[in-house]
Amino acid sequence: MKASRLLLAGLFVLLLSCGVGAQTVVQIASYGGSPAVLQRIMDEFNATHPHIRVEVQVFPQSEYIDKMYTMIMGGVSPDIVQTWAQYKSTWVDQGLLLDLTDRWNNSPVIREMDIYPFMMDTATYQGRIYGVPYDFNVEVFFLNYDWFQERGVALPNENWTVYDHAELAKKLTDPMKGVYGTYNQPRNGGYRHLQWMLNWTGHGWVSDDGTEVLVDRQEHIEMLEYWYDLERNYDASPYPGSFQRRGDLLGGGYAMWQHWLSSAFQFSDPPAYDWRLTVYPAAPKGQKDFAQGHMFSIPATAKNVDAAWEVLEWMASYKGQQVIVREAKRQPIGPYSELWEEFFGALPRDKAAYVQEFLLYVLYGNDYVNAFEYWDTYAEMNAVMTEALRNIFNDQKAIPGEMANAAQRMRAILAEKR
Repeated sequence: MKASRLLLAGLFVLLLSCGVGAQTVVQIASYGGSPAVLQRIMDEFNATHPHIRVEVQVFPQSEYIDKMYTMIMGGVSPDIVQTWAQYKSTWVDQGLLLDLTDRWNNSPVIREMDIYPFMMDTATYQGRIYGVPYDFNVEVFFLNYDWFQERGVALPNENWTVYDHAELAKKLTDPMKGVYGTYNQPRNGGYRHLQWMLNWTGHGWVSDDGTEVLVDRQEHIEMLEYWYDLERNYDASPYPGSFQRRGDLLGGGYAMWQHWLSSAFQFSDPPAYDWRLTVYPAAPKGQKDFAQGHMFSIPATAKNVDAAWEVLEWMASYKGQQVIVREAKRQPIGPYSELWEEFFGALPRDKAAYVQEFLLYVLYGNDYVNAFEYWDTYAEMNAVMTEALRNIFNDQKAIPGEMANAAQRMRAILAEKR
Protein backbone atom coordinates (compact mmCIF):
# COMPACT_ATOMS: atom_id res chain seq x y z
CA MET A 1 0.00 0.00 0.00
CA LYS A 2 2.83 2.37 0.92
CA ALA A 3 4.54 1.63 -2.39
CA SER A 4 1.31 2.38 -4.27
CA ARG A 5 0.97 5.75 -2.55
CA LEU A 6 4.55 6.61 -3.38
CA LEU A 7 3.96 5.60 -6.99
CA LEU A 8 0.84 7.79 -7.26
CA ALA A 9 2.61 10.74 -5.66
CA GLY A 10 5.50 10.39 -8.06
CA LEU A 11 3.10 10.21 -11.02
CA PHE A 12 1.34 13.40 -9.83
CA VAL A 13 4.63 15.26 -9.59
CA LEU A 14 5.57 14.02 -13.07
CA LEU A 15 2.25 15.19 -14.52
CA LEU A 16 2.68 18.64 -12.97
CA SER A 17 6.22 18.91 -14.31
CA CYS A 18 4.88 18.12 -17.78
CA GLY A 19 2.22 20.80 -17.49
CA VAL A 20 -0.72 18.37 -17.41
CA GLY A 21 -3.51 19.79 -15.27
CA ALA A 22 -1.79 23.17 -14.90
CA GLN A 23 -3.85 26.33 -15.44
CA THR A 24 -2.90 29.41 -17.41
CA VAL A 25 -4.00 32.57 -15.65
CA VAL A 26 -5.43 35.26 -17.92
CA GLN A 27 -6.16 38.74 -16.62
CA ILE A 28 -8.95 40.76 -18.24
CA ALA A 29 -9.39 44.49 -17.55
CA SER A 30 -12.45 46.71 -17.86
CA TYR A 31 -13.76 49.88 -16.22
CA GLY A 32 -16.62 51.24 -14.14
CA GLY A 33 -19.88 49.38 -13.67
CA SER A 34 -20.10 46.29 -11.54
CA PRO A 35 -17.06 43.99 -11.37
CA ALA A 36 -19.49 41.19 -10.52
CA VAL A 37 -21.01 41.30 -14.02
CA LEU A 38 -17.73 40.68 -15.82
CA GLN A 39 -16.83 38.12 -13.18
CA ARG A 40 -20.04 36.15 -13.87
CA ILE A 41 -19.25 36.14 -17.59
CA MET A 42 -15.74 34.86 -16.98
CA ASP A 43 -17.00 32.28 -14.47
CA GLU A 44 -19.01 30.76 -17.33
CA PHE A 45 -15.87 30.59 -19.43
CA ASN A 46 -13.85 29.10 -16.59
CA ALA A 47 -16.45 26.38 -16.07
CA THR A 48 -15.93 24.97 -19.57
CA HIS A 49 -12.20 25.76 -19.96
CA PRO A 50 -10.52 24.23 -16.91
CA HIS A 51 -7.02 24.76 -18.33
CA ILE A 52 -7.50 28.55 -18.15
CA ARG A 53 -8.47 30.71 -15.19
CA VAL A 54 -9.60 34.24 -15.99
CA GLU A 55 -9.06 36.90 -13.34
CA VAL A 56 -11.09 40.10 -13.58
CA GLN A 57 -9.68 43.58 -12.99
CA VAL A 58 -12.05 46.58 -13.00
CA PHE A 59 -10.70 50.12 -12.74
CA PRO A 60 -12.49 53.45 -12.18
CA GLN A 61 -13.62 54.86 -15.52
CA SER A 62 -11.81 58.16 -14.90
CA GLU A 63 -8.48 56.34 -14.48
CA TYR A 64 -8.91 53.52 -16.97
CA ILE A 65 -7.38 54.91 -20.17
CA ASP A 66 -4.26 56.35 -18.53
CA LYS A 67 -3.87 53.19 -16.44
CA MET A 68 -4.05 50.85 -19.45
CA TYR A 69 -1.71 53.00 -21.52
CA THR A 70 0.88 53.05 -18.74
CA MET A 71 0.62 49.32 -18.09
CA ILE A 72 0.85 48.36 -21.77
CA MET A 73 3.81 50.67 -22.38
CA GLY A 74 5.47 49.33 -19.25
CA GLY A 75 5.07 45.69 -20.28
CA VAL A 76 2.88 44.80 -17.29
CA SER A 77 -0.53 44.92 -18.94
CA PRO A 78 -3.43 42.53 -18.42
CA ASP A 79 -3.77 39.88 -21.14
CA ILE A 80 -7.09 41.34 -22.33
CA VAL A 81 -8.21 44.98 -22.18
CA GLN A 82 -11.40 46.74 -23.13
CA THR A 83 -10.56 49.24 -25.86
CA TRP A 84 -12.76 52.29 -26.20
CA ALA A 85 -13.86 53.35 -29.67
CA GLN A 86 -12.28 56.76 -29.08
CA TYR A 87 -8.81 55.21 -28.63
CA LYS A 88 -8.86 52.31 -31.08
CA SER A 89 -7.07 54.05 -33.96
CA THR A 90 -4.54 55.75 -31.69
CA TRP A 91 -3.66 52.57 -29.81
CA VAL A 92 -3.29 50.60 -33.04
CA ASP A 93 -1.11 53.30 -34.61
CA GLN A 94 1.07 53.29 -31.49
CA GLY A 95 1.48 49.51 -31.69
CA LEU A 96 -0.29 48.84 -28.39
CA LEU A 97 -2.70 46.16 -29.67
CA LEU A 98 -2.10 42.82 -31.35
CA ASP A 99 -3.36 42.23 -34.87
CA LEU A 100 -5.79 39.31 -34.52
CA THR A 101 -6.83 39.06 -38.16
CA ASP A 102 -5.21 35.70 -38.90
CA ARG A 103 -6.47 34.14 -35.68
CA TRP A 104 -9.96 35.47 -36.44
CA ASN A 105 -10.01 34.23 -40.03
CA ASN A 106 -8.68 30.79 -39.07
CA SER A 107 -11.09 30.23 -36.18
CA PRO A 108 -13.65 27.45 -36.80
CA VAL A 109 -15.69 28.82 -33.88
CA ILE A 110 -16.01 32.29 -35.42
CA ARG A 111 -16.66 30.91 -38.91
CA GLU A 112 -19.90 29.45 -37.54
CA MET A 113 -21.08 32.89 -36.37
CA ASP A 114 -23.20 35.37 -38.32
CA ILE A 115 -21.87 38.81 -37.30
CA TYR A 116 -23.18 42.16 -38.48
CA PRO A 117 -20.56 43.88 -40.69
CA PHE A 118 -21.09 47.22 -38.93
CA MET A 119 -20.40 45.60 -35.57
CA MET A 120 -17.20 44.13 -37.00
CA ASP A 121 -16.26 47.68 -38.02
CA THR A 122 -15.95 48.51 -34.32
CA ALA A 123 -13.16 45.92 -34.00
CA THR A 124 -11.50 46.69 -37.34
CA TYR A 125 -9.01 49.36 -38.31
CA GLN A 126 -7.62 49.83 -41.82
CA GLY A 127 -8.85 46.39 -42.81
CA ARG A 128 -7.29 44.50 -39.87
CA ILE A 129 -9.05 43.03 -36.82
CA TYR A 130 -7.91 44.01 -33.32
CA GLY A 131 -10.53 42.54 -31.02
CA VAL A 132 -14.01 41.22 -30.40
CA PRO A 133 -16.94 43.68 -30.62
CA TYR A 134 -18.48 44.49 -27.25
CA ASP A 135 -20.86 47.16 -25.96
CA PHE A 136 -22.40 48.37 -29.24
CA ASN A 137 -25.07 51.07 -29.39
CA VAL A 138 -26.78 53.13 -32.11
CA GLU A 139 -28.75 56.37 -32.12
CA VAL A 140 -32.31 56.57 -33.46
CA PHE A 141 -35.17 59.05 -33.46
CA PHE A 142 -37.76 58.64 -30.72
CA LEU A 143 -41.25 59.87 -31.59
CA ASN A 144 -43.85 60.97 -29.02
CA TYR A 145 -46.73 58.97 -30.47
CA ASP A 146 -49.33 60.44 -28.12
CA TRP A 147 -48.41 63.97 -29.16
CA PHE A 148 -48.52 63.07 -32.86
CA GLN A 149 -52.00 61.67 -32.27
CA GLU A 150 -53.15 64.73 -30.36
CA ARG A 151 -51.93 67.02 -33.15
CA GLY A 152 -53.44 64.83 -35.87
CA VAL A 153 -50.05 64.38 -37.56
CA ALA A 154 -48.93 61.13 -39.20
CA LEU A 155 -45.72 59.50 -37.99
CA PRO A 156 -42.75 59.65 -40.37
CA ASN A 157 -41.47 56.41 -41.86
CA GLU A 158 -37.92 55.44 -42.75
CA ASN A 159 -38.13 57.30 -46.07
CA TRP A 160 -38.50 60.75 -44.50
CA THR A 161 -36.04 63.58 -45.23
CA VAL A 162 -34.57 66.50 -43.30
CA TYR A 163 -37.15 68.71 -45.00
CA ASP A 164 -39.94 66.45 -43.70
CA HIS A 165 -38.30 66.68 -40.29
CA ALA A 166 -38.35 70.48 -40.42
CA GLU A 167 -42.02 70.66 -41.43
CA LEU A 168 -43.01 68.17 -38.74
CA ALA A 169 -41.01 70.07 -36.12
CA LYS A 170 -42.93 73.26 -36.95
CA LYS A 171 -46.33 71.54 -36.86
CA LEU A 172 -45.61 69.76 -33.59
CA THR A 173 -44.31 72.78 -31.65
CA ASP A 174 -46.76 74.24 -29.11
CA PRO A 175 -45.42 76.90 -26.71
CA MET A 176 -48.71 77.01 -24.79
CA LYS A 177 -48.48 73.31 -23.94
CA GLY A 178 -44.70 73.31 -23.50
CA VAL A 179 -43.82 70.93 -26.35
CA TYR A 180 -40.98 71.42 -28.80
CA GLY A 181 -41.15 69.78 -32.21
CA THR A 182 -37.56 68.56 -32.07
CA TYR A 183 -34.26 68.87 -30.21
CA ASN A 184 -31.14 70.30 -31.80
CA GLN A 185 -28.55 67.73 -30.73
CA PRO A 186 -25.94 68.89 -33.30
CA ARG A 187 -25.70 72.24 -31.49
CA ASN A 188 -23.60 70.52 -28.79
CA GLY A 189 -20.83 69.36 -31.11
CA GLY A 190 -19.27 65.93 -30.86
CA TYR A 191 -20.40 62.85 -32.73
CA ARG A 192 -24.00 64.03 -33.09
CA HIS A 193 -22.91 67.11 -34.97
CA LEU A 194 -20.48 65.03 -37.02
CA GLN A 195 -23.11 62.49 -38.09
CA TRP A 196 -25.47 65.21 -39.23
CA MET A 197 -22.60 66.81 -41.14
CA LEU A 198 -21.68 63.50 -42.77
CA ASN A 199 -25.25 62.97 -43.94
CA TRP A 200 -25.63 66.56 -45.10
CA THR A 201 -22.27 67.15 -46.81
CA GLY A 202 -20.78 63.71 -47.44
CA HIS A 203 -17.73 64.52 -45.31
CA GLY A 204 -16.74 65.26 -41.73
CA TRP A 205 -14.70 68.05 -40.17
CA VAL A 206 -11.62 66.90 -42.08
CA SER A 207 -11.09 65.05 -45.35
CA ASP A 208 -10.81 61.26 -45.33
CA ASP A 209 -7.03 61.46 -45.72
CA GLY A 210 -6.81 63.82 -42.74
CA THR A 211 -5.10 66.63 -44.63
CA GLU A 212 -7.85 69.19 -45.24
CA VAL A 213 -10.29 70.96 -42.90
CA LEU A 214 -13.80 71.23 -44.37
CA VAL A 215 -15.98 72.89 -41.74
CA ASP A 216 -16.09 76.27 -43.50
CA ARG A 217 -17.61 74.89 -46.71
CA GLN A 218 -20.96 76.23 -47.83
CA GLU A 219 -22.87 72.96 -47.49
CA HIS A 220 -21.92 72.74 -43.81
CA ILE A 221 -22.96 76.34 -43.27
CA GLU A 222 -26.33 75.47 -44.83
CA MET A 223 -26.76 72.61 -42.35
CA LEU A 224 -26.14 74.95 -39.41
CA GLU A 225 -28.54 77.50 -40.90
CA TYR A 226 -31.19 74.74 -41.06
CA TRP A 227 -30.95 74.15 -37.31
CA TYR A 228 -30.59 77.82 -36.45
CA ASP A 229 -33.76 78.53 -38.42
CA LEU A 230 -35.68 75.81 -36.54
CA GLU A 231 -34.53 77.23 -33.22
CA ARG A 232 -34.73 80.99 -33.60
CA ASN A 233 -37.37 81.50 -36.30
CA TYR A 234 -39.80 78.70 -35.42
CA ASP A 235 -39.10 77.99 -31.72
CA ALA A 236 -39.13 74.31 -32.70
CA SER A 237 -36.07 73.51 -30.53
CA PRO A 238 -35.06 75.15 -27.23
CA TYR A 239 -32.39 77.85 -26.90
CA PRO A 240 -31.48 80.26 -24.08
CA GLY A 241 -34.61 82.28 -23.28
CA SER A 242 -37.08 80.11 -25.22
CA PHE A 243 -40.33 78.81 -23.74
CA GLN A 244 -40.47 76.37 -20.84
CA ARG A 245 -40.98 72.75 -21.87
CA ARG A 246 -43.31 70.49 -19.93
CA GLY A 247 -40.82 67.67 -19.51
CA ASP A 248 -37.44 66.32 -20.52
CA LEU A 249 -36.81 63.91 -23.41
CA LEU A 250 -38.48 61.05 -21.56
CA GLY A 251 -41.12 63.24 -19.97
CA GLY A 252 -42.96 64.59 -23.01
CA GLY A 253 -41.32 67.94 -23.70
CA TYR A 254 -40.38 66.97 -27.26
CA ALA A 255 -42.24 65.46 -30.20
CA MET A 256 -39.07 64.06 -31.83
CA TRP A 257 -35.60 63.53 -30.40
CA GLN A 258 -32.53 61.48 -31.27
CA HIS A 259 -30.71 59.40 -28.72
CA TRP A 260 -29.23 55.98 -28.05
CA LEU A 261 -31.45 52.99 -28.72
CA SER A 262 -30.78 51.94 -25.13
CA SER A 263 -32.82 54.97 -24.01
CA ALA A 264 -35.83 52.72 -24.61
CA PHE A 265 -35.00 51.07 -21.27
CA GLN A 266 -35.04 54.42 -19.43
CA PHE A 267 -38.72 55.30 -19.78
CA SER A 268 -40.65 55.24 -16.53
CA ASP A 269 -43.14 52.43 -15.87
CA PRO A 270 -45.68 53.41 -17.00
CA PRO A 271 -44.00 55.80 -19.47
CA ALA A 272 -45.03 59.45 -19.67
CA TYR A 273 -46.19 58.85 -23.25
CA ASP A 274 -46.44 56.11 -25.84
CA TRP A 275 -43.51 56.21 -28.24
CA ARG A 276 -42.28 54.91 -31.58
CA LEU A 277 -38.90 54.80 -33.38
CA THR A 278 -37.53 55.76 -36.76
CA VAL A 279 -34.17 56.28 -38.42
CA TYR A 280 -32.39 59.59 -38.99
CA PRO A 281 -34.04 61.66 -41.75
CA ALA A 282 -32.31 61.53 -45.13
CA ALA A 283 -30.06 64.55 -45.74
CA PRO A 284 -28.64 65.61 -49.14
CA LYS A 285 -25.69 63.17 -48.96
CA GLY A 286 -26.79 60.32 -46.74
CA GLN A 287 -29.07 58.72 -44.14
CA LYS A 288 -26.89 56.91 -41.64
CA ASP A 289 -27.58 56.66 -37.91
CA PHE A 290 -24.59 57.20 -35.63
CA ALA A 291 -23.27 54.07 -33.93
CA GLN A 292 -20.37 53.30 -31.65
CA GLY A 293 -18.92 50.13 -30.22
CA HIS A 294 -16.01 49.18 -28.03
CA MET A 295 -14.06 45.92 -28.11
CA PHE A 296 -11.97 43.57 -26.02
CA SER A 297 -8.39 43.36 -27.32
CA ILE A 298 -5.06 41.73 -26.56
CA PRO A 299 -2.27 44.19 -25.73
CA ALA A 300 1.02 43.87 -27.58
CA THR A 301 2.77 43.17 -24.25
CA ALA A 302 0.37 40.42 -23.11
CA LYS A 303 2.12 37.40 -21.61
CA ASN A 304 -0.48 34.72 -22.37
CA VAL A 305 -1.57 35.49 -25.92
CA ASP A 306 -2.84 32.01 -26.89
CA ALA A 307 -4.96 31.67 -23.77
CA ALA A 308 -6.20 35.26 -24.12
CA TRP A 309 -7.29 34.54 -27.69
CA GLU A 310 -9.19 31.49 -26.49
CA VAL A 311 -11.15 33.78 -24.16
CA LEU A 312 -11.91 36.25 -26.96
CA GLU A 313 -12.87 33.45 -29.32
CA TRP A 314 -15.35 32.18 -26.74
CA MET A 315 -16.77 35.69 -26.27
CA ALA A 316 -17.48 35.85 -30.01
CA SER A 317 -19.08 32.40 -30.02
CA TYR A 318 -22.80 31.76 -29.71
CA LYS A 319 -22.38 30.47 -26.16
CA GLY A 320 -20.31 33.49 -25.21
CA GLN A 321 -22.89 35.82 -26.71
CA GLN A 322 -25.65 34.10 -24.76
CA VAL A 323 -23.78 34.77 -21.53
CA ILE A 324 -22.85 38.36 -22.42
CA VAL A 325 -26.45 39.26 -23.35
CA ARG A 326 -27.83 37.63 -20.22
CA GLU A 327 -25.30 38.95 -17.71
CA ALA A 328 -24.05 42.25 -19.18
CA LYS A 329 -27.21 43.24 -21.10
CA ARG A 330 -25.10 43.98 -24.17
CA GLN A 331 -26.42 43.75 -27.73
CA PRO A 332 -25.66 40.44 -29.47
CA ILE A 333 -23.27 40.88 -32.38
CA GLY A 334 -25.41 39.04 -34.91
CA PRO A 335 -29.01 38.54 -36.10
CA TYR A 336 -30.01 35.90 -33.56
CA SER A 337 -33.68 36.53 -32.74
CA GLU A 338 -33.62 34.54 -29.51
CA LEU A 339 -30.68 36.60 -28.22
CA TRP A 340 -32.43 39.82 -29.17
CA GLU A 341 -35.52 38.64 -27.28
CA GLU A 342 -33.28 38.19 -24.27
CA PHE A 343 -31.73 41.63 -24.77
CA PHE A 344 -35.09 43.41 -24.97
CA GLY A 345 -36.62 41.30 -22.22
CA ALA A 346 -36.74 44.20 -19.75
CA LEU A 347 -39.21 46.08 -21.95
CA PRO A 348 -42.97 45.44 -21.83
CA ARG A 349 -43.82 42.52 -24.09
CA ASP A 350 -45.50 44.57 -26.82
CA LYS A 351 -42.74 47.17 -26.89
CA ALA A 352 -40.02 44.51 -26.90
CA ALA A 353 -41.55 42.90 -29.98
CA TYR A 354 -41.94 46.29 -31.68
CA VAL A 355 -38.37 47.46 -31.00
CA GLN A 356 -36.89 44.12 -32.03
CA GLU A 357 -38.78 44.19 -35.32
CA PHE A 358 -37.68 47.78 -35.99
CA LEU A 359 -34.07 46.99 -35.23
CA LEU A 360 -33.76 43.69 -37.10
CA TYR A 361 -35.82 44.57 -40.17
CA VAL A 362 -35.38 48.33 -40.54
CA LEU A 363 -32.39 49.81 -38.72
CA TYR A 364 -29.97 46.87 -38.93
CA GLY A 365 -31.75 44.97 -41.65
CA ASN A 366 -31.44 47.88 -44.10
CA ASP A 367 -28.00 48.96 -42.87
CA TYR A 368 -28.79 52.47 -41.70
CA VAL A 369 -25.81 52.22 -39.35
CA ASN A 370 -22.54 54.17 -39.40
CA ALA A 371 -20.05 52.65 -36.95
CA PHE A 372 -18.09 55.82 -36.35
CA GLU A 373 -14.29 55.92 -36.64
CA TYR A 374 -12.49 58.40 -34.40
CA TRP A 375 -9.07 59.85 -35.22
CA ASP A 376 -6.13 61.19 -33.22
CA THR A 377 -7.06 64.90 -33.32
CA TYR A 378 -10.78 64.39 -32.69
CA ALA A 379 -10.77 65.60 -29.06
CA GLU A 380 -8.86 68.81 -29.86
CA MET A 381 -11.02 69.57 -32.87
CA ASN A 382 -14.19 68.86 -30.95
CA ALA A 383 -13.21 71.48 -28.37
CA VAL A 384 -12.89 74.02 -31.18
CA MET A 385 -16.17 73.00 -32.81
CA THR A 386 -18.09 72.99 -29.52
CA GLU A 387 -16.96 76.54 -28.77
CA ALA A 388 -17.93 77.73 -32.27
CA LEU A 389 -21.38 76.12 -32.05
CA ARG A 390 -21.98 77.66 -28.64
CA ASN A 391 -21.13 81.06 -30.10
CA ILE A 392 -23.63 80.46 -32.92
CA PHE A 393 -26.59 78.93 -31.12
CA ASN A 394 -26.29 80.63 -27.73
CA ASP A 395 -24.76 84.00 -28.63
CA GLN A 396 -26.16 84.36 -32.18
CA LYS A 397 -22.81 85.02 -33.81
CA ALA A 398 -22.59 84.79 -37.60
CA ILE A 399 -22.30 81.21 -38.85
CA PRO A 400 -19.83 81.85 -41.73
CA GLY A 401 -17.48 83.82 -39.47
CA GLU A 402 -17.52 81.21 -36.70
CA MET A 403 -16.85 78.41 -39.16
CA ALA A 404 -14.01 80.35 -40.79
CA ASN A 405 -12.43 80.86 -37.38
CA ALA A 406 -12.96 77.21 -36.41
CA ALA A 407 -11.40 76.06 -39.69
CA GLN A 408 -8.33 78.21 -39.10
CA ARG A 409 -7.84 76.78 -35.62
CA MET A 410 -8.36 73.21 -36.84
CA ARG A 411 -5.78 73.70 -39.59
CA ALA A 412 -3.32 74.77 -36.93
CA ILE A 413 -4.04 71.53 -35.03
CA LEU A 414 -3.36 69.48 -38.17
CA ALA A 415 -0.15 71.42 -38.89
CA GLU A 416 1.10 70.74 -35.37
CA LYS A 417 0.53 66.99 -35.83
CA ARG A 418 2.52 66.79 -39.05
